[in-house]
Amino acid sequence: MTTWIIVSLVAYMLIILVIGYISSKGMQRDSEPFFVADRNVNWLQESMAIFTTIAPANALLGTVGLFYLNGSNLIGYLIAYVFVTPICYWLVGTKLRKLGRERGYQTQAALMGDLFQSRFLHHGIAISGVFFMIPYFMTNAVALGILLNQTTGLPFGFGAAVFVVVSVSYCMHGGLKAVANTDIFHGILLILFFVITAVVLVLAAGGFGHMLDTPRAAVSTSEAGLKVYFSWILYLGLSPVVWLDRSLRMYAVRNETNLRQAVI
Repeated sequence: MTTWIIVSLVAYMLIILVIGYISSKGMQRDSEPFFVADRNVNWLQESMAIFTTIAPANALLGTVGLFYLNGSNLIGYLIAYVFVTPICYWLVGTKLRKLGRERGYQTQAALMGDLFQSRFLHHGIAISGVFFMIPYFMTNAVALGILLNQTTGLPFGFGAAVFVVVSVSYCMHGGLKAVANTDIFHGILLILFFVITAVVLVLAAGGFGHMLDTPRAAVSTSEAGLKVYFSWILYLGLSPVVWLDRSLRMYAVRNETNLRQAVI
């Protein structure tokens, strides 16, 4: 089993490195191609990019624990991502895409600094974004380190280092275009694994009907239960506006049609 896990991981890493490096062919070495892929991201790249950014390690591992502890009180998390986030992404993204093309914005820091004519705000948002992205990015490295350690016995630091080296390598080489293309591959894998996992877990639980009969399958009407339910809807539903990895893609999408198709 350990051998198959390592072989699968090596194959996966090689595939995304190849995709990332091929994506960099012909790319000019300046900020527009690197950060926003020449503003030419299509609907499939856009949709898979958002899908994969809302399903990183903290969602696949940490959020599972939150659901286990809170039951259906956490359904607000799902409602936010399935309904509120796409609507917010469409309303905000349409305007940001247009402003980005007209004025050359690539980040929220540039937008806010120009909007309020404040260099302090521009640099402040940029710096705070860096501090936000470091732990956000590293949760994925930590997750791979934990999973490899528990399934194969490999040292935690080795698994974390592999993630950092591989992901930083193709990102720095191919920019957002490399990320968008590897996200298509990631998205297909995630959809496949999600479907398989859902079927296996429902069967293991005794069927879908049995799952709905349990007390934890209903949102609690207590004050604490409703707070958890509604706070997740607001927090995650509005997150595309401020989360750097998502707002960045709003500036990169090719046109309004592709943005609409991506949201759908």
